Amino acid sequence: MVKSSGLDAERNAAPPLFKVLPGATKATRNCGEPWAPEDVRHLRAFTKQMISTRQISIRLGRTEASIRGKVLREGIIHPPRNREPR
Repeated sequence: MVKSSGLDAERNAAPPLFKVLPGATKATRNCGEPWAPEDVRHLRAFTKQMISTRQISIRLGRTEASIRGKVLREGIIHPPRNREPR
């Protein structure tokens, strides 16, 4: 029976869910990265659930300004949370 060393376990470990740059926060981990189609799908789903721009920015790792800009460019309707949807 062959025992595996700790180094083998390290090499076979799953990659992190997201890369964190030195000095980056969760809210900016994807800052400057192109939008993946999966991110846009998540953005559409979050806006349908009426999740705030701030919460979306934290979940997607982007700034609030980038969320607002992408919503405008994609034509996604994201009503303010303090108003009834029309």
